[in-house]
Amino acid sequence: VPVQRQVDLNLDKTVDKSLAVPGQDQIVYTFVVSHATASVSDASGVMVTDLIPTGLVGTVINAPTADSTDFSNGVVTVGFNSIPLGETRTFTVTANVEQAATGTITNSGSVASAGTELNPGNNTDSATVTLDPDFDVVVNKTVSDATPNPTETVTYTVALNNLGPSTAPGVVLSDNIPAGLTFVSGTLQGQAATNNGTTVSFPAISIASGVTINATLNFTVNANASGNITNTASIPNLSAAGERDVTNNSDTADINVIAQADLSISKTASLTEGIVGSNLTYTITVNNSGPSVASTVQVVDTLPAGVSFVSGTGPNGEALSAVGGVVTVNGGNLASAGSFQITINAIITSAATGNQVNSATVSSATSDANSSNNTATATTQFDPSSSTFSGLVFHDRNNNGALDTGEPGIPGVVLTLT
Repeated sequence: VPVQRQVDLNLDKTVDKSLAVPGQDQIVYTFVVSHATASVSDASGVMVTDLIPTGLVGTVINAPTADSTDFSNGVVTVGFNSIPLGETRTFTVTANVEQAATGTITNSGSVASAGTELNPGNNTDSATVTLDPDFDVVVNKTVSDATPNPTETVTYTVALNNLGPSTAPGVVLSDNIPAGLTFVSGTLQGQAATNNGTTVSFPAISIASGVTINATLNFTVNANASGNITNTASIPNLSAAGERDVTNNSDTADINVIAQADLSISKTASLTEGIVGSNLTYTITVNNSGPSVASTVQVVDTLPAGVSFVSGTGPNGEALSAVGGVVTVNGGNLASAGSFQITINAIITSAATGNQVNSATVSSATSDANSSNNTATATTQFDPSSSTFSGLVFHDRNNNGALDTGEPGIPGVVLTLT
């Protein structure tokens, strides 16, 4: 006569931690299989089945009294050929919490046997662990050139390093666009940055523990930029997601822009040849090829010894003056691609000898990229033999230097200019 075993098996399942840190903690499930009071027979062909939930890795079964164990396709099975009435069997399953796991992990197990189960309601049990992520993303920012010139491109590198142990989710990198810079492009993990006019930002990413991800941002230095420019990159406060230190969620990189102008000066004279008494007009033109504004521009024009200053007009129509034959003109600030003009009126005097070379030099408080074009000259050839004079040669009897009545002229006199 076949004997039908009647059993009432009970599965009790516990876990050693109610709170676990992803990427750091290991949790241990303890399974206890026992006979409930209603059980009347030994249990045979007992099999415990446990589905390992997502978020757990590295599963290890420790069941020294079991007759069979297996872990495949995410399922743990532990078998006992027989559990006599009144006896229990205990084993453990250990697993690591995967670093990207979030929320809660609930693990359910069940027990079955070859006999008739009198009370299926106590054949299953579960254990829940609440996950407490813990990570720290450090922002570090560097720049390719700390002393760029205007119109040059600088590249910022922003390193996002997750010190772990958990994965950092929802990391959004943003970068404020400071005055003096124009955004060109940016990439982070193959994703392009977006620019709303004041801030550059990237789509949210997750960063695994121990991983550093780099973003690059390219900016053009504006033509009118100068001095120190601070660029700040940051990520949001992620403490609600498990970030333990938010004081290192931003970093800055400074550049010092050296304003760069290129002043040039040209000069012409109204006469290429002249004699004593000839009127000269010098025209001086100053240009700034940039890229920066040239500040506190000054022109110094030195008249030659045989030329005397008469008058002059500055860039804004103001009257000029000379001190010791030197005309100094303050041109103020000159924008890139800007220019102004100066005119100086003068006369050749009897002190003139040889060619009359007039030199003018321009300078400013702004660094000049090319000083070779900061001086210009204009030359007027002076030939005394081409000069003319008129009057009488007479016998000055009373030595008063004037022709008086009774002082006759002297005929046949030849005068030679040297």
